[in-house]
Amino acid sequence: MRLMSLACTAFVIAFSTDVSAQRLTAECQALFDEITADVPVDIAQCTPVVPTYDLQDCVRPSGVDDALPASHLILAIDASGSMAGSIDGETKMEIAKREAVSFLADLDENISVGLVVYGHLGNNQQDGKAESCASSEMIHGFDADRADLATSIEGLSPTGWTPMGGVLTYSGELIAALPEPDGEDVLAPVIYLISDGEETCDSDPVTAATTLYEAGVRTTVNTIGFAVDAETQAQLEAVAAAGGGTFYPAETGSILREKLQEIAQSERDMITYEFCVQGNANRIDRAFVEVSTPAMHCYNRNAPRRLLQAVMAANNNAPDDDPLYAECSNQMVFEASDIAAESGNWVIDVLYPFLEVGRELQNEYLIEQGFPPRFPPDK
Repeated sequence: MRLMSLACTAFVIAFSTDVSAQRLTAECQALFDEITADVPVDIAQCTPVVPTYDLQDCVRPSGVDDALPASHLILAIDASGSMAGSIDGETKMEIAKREAVSFLADLDENISVGLVVYGHLGNNQQDGKAESCASSEMIHGFDADRADLATSIEGLSPTGWTPMGGVLTYSGELIAALPEPDGEDVLAPVIYLISDGEETCDSDPVTAATTLYEAGVRTTVNTIGFAVDAETQAQLEAVAAAGGGTFYPAETGSILREKLQEIAQSERDMITYEFCVQGNANRIDRAFVEVSTPAMHCYNRNAPRRLLQAVMAANNNAPDDDPLYAECSNQMVFEASDIAAESGNWVIDVLYPFLEVGRELQNEYLIEQGFPPRFPPDK
């Protein structure tokens, strides 16, 4: 029995391409064919083919053509003194508090919700302006239990001035402090600002909204005008336009409820749409996996290295005095090594590019539907 060590075999393989002129003689070819007769080597049959797949029909909600489903939502409530005004025998503040609880509790559980109040300190006189204009506070955080919403807002009362620009800047600071999401999730914050009056603290809410929308983490700013005059409505419309959002007029408490319900439903619809789109991207991924997995199994059954393994086993088991093996041993190792080298690296040259096509198709589909790609070019 002649034994060929792994080190020796590795040396032979490393230099096989340099001695490719040393081909098998007729006798050695016959022996090689006999040894490898039961070793299938046909990796061409393993080449994966781009699959077909069926996708669900995902209908994007109307009116949100360039928006992502909200990851974090801030409802900012005006606590200025004017919120003490009455509508149908109830203060605007009491109406806003009640509807805020209902709205935030009804939002999809996948959205992290926060409640911010502004203008709630100081008073609405000159001696309280500085304190009031500096007051913006998150009273129900993103990680707080929604069941505690009523408790979070029950102590609010109409108090001071209207720092609309200040609360937008404050909200931007809250958003900037959010941790980077894991996996495929993206930060898509949205603000809904309720106000019954225009900016009274000498800041520029339009500029603040523009800054939020154009920041590294783009934040959409929507405004809700609660029983506002024409001048205030114009400002709130400008703020929403600058923040890439929508202005919602609400002349009465019942209309405010309708608008907030409409917003909550829109956010739920976007979550449903996202699930549908991501599900389709998963279908593309599964279609490629269902092709690539058997292709890899096929390659493992047909890998050219199995020829070399068969030759090595035959050489090691051959009698030491067998003249045919003495003549053919090295030739057959070179032949098996040459075949493996000529086959190239199938996994890198064939399978990886195939899987890359699948990733590109997922990216293209997601981008077409208005979502960021799963596989950014720099990753």
